[in-house]
Amino acid sequence: MNTLAKKFKRAASVLIAIYISAASAEIIGAKISGNRIKIETDTAGTSISIDARGTIWGYEVNCNKSKLVAWGVPDELNYNAPQIGFVTIVDSKSPLAAKRKILGQGVMDVQFMKNRNYALLVSDSAVIINLDNGKIQYVPSEENLDNFSHEECRKAGWQTFRKY
Repeated sequence: MNTLAKKFKRAASVLIAIYISAASAEIIGAKISGNRIKIETDTAGTSISIDARGTIWGYEVNCNKSKLVAWGVPDELNYNAPQIGFVTIVDSKSPLAAKRKILGQGVMDVQFMKNRNYALLVSDSAVIINLDNGKIQYVPSEENLDNFSHEECRKAGWQTFRKY
């Protein structure tokens, strides 16, 4: 095998190792510091800090530690509509590509749905958010929320934060 082929083979094996490592990334720690969320993943001890651009009221990490959803009040609060809130979705596989959505109501809690990539945002009315693309769907008030089974697992203290 010539030198160029050996280099290509070595580079390809490194790329495969990086992809496998990123595909199996887990959030192993989260901490609030002002308006920032510091997130640690198990990928070579990676730690990043994300600006939530608002006051963080809470966050929740799902059971398999692949997603973090933070919520609170955005910096760009419109005082004509004070019940405004935000959610930020962080995926452990690509934490720098956090998704942020502004809502017309405050969020009080987040419940991850069992075996689905959605979360229920608990507020004045129920809101479902797609954790992959950030799309929001408002749930009609007559809908029975008991139909939405949420994850249940034993969580470490760092996986949940509530300011209020």
